[in-house]
Amino acid sequence: MSRNGYACDTISEPTTDLRSKIAAEARAKIVYVRLLNITGDPGINEALRFLMTREIARQKSFENALHTIHPNFSPSKLPGILDLQILTTTCRPAKTLPAPVE
Repeated sequence: MSRNGYACDTISEPTTDLRSKIAAEARAKIVYVRLLNITGDPGINEALRFLMTREIARQKSFENALHTIHPNFSPSKLPGILDLQILTTTCRPAKTLPAPVE
């Protein structure tokens, strides 16, 4: 927590931060959907729908922001293994395996 009392949720990589925020909004939406499924009170349902709608709007705004950054796939701090990167992008489709014997 910073000196002024506000927490800062960032790793200084905008695309990674946006992806983290998108995931957080999606998780929050799931919580609201689950709560809607267990309550029958109209007032609570209305409040939960409002909160869920807010999470959807925030998620879409973060997704739009992410799509404005090019390239929007954040580079890793450590390089991957080049041979494996090439291998995974040039593999042929796997052969079909026989059905298991029951």
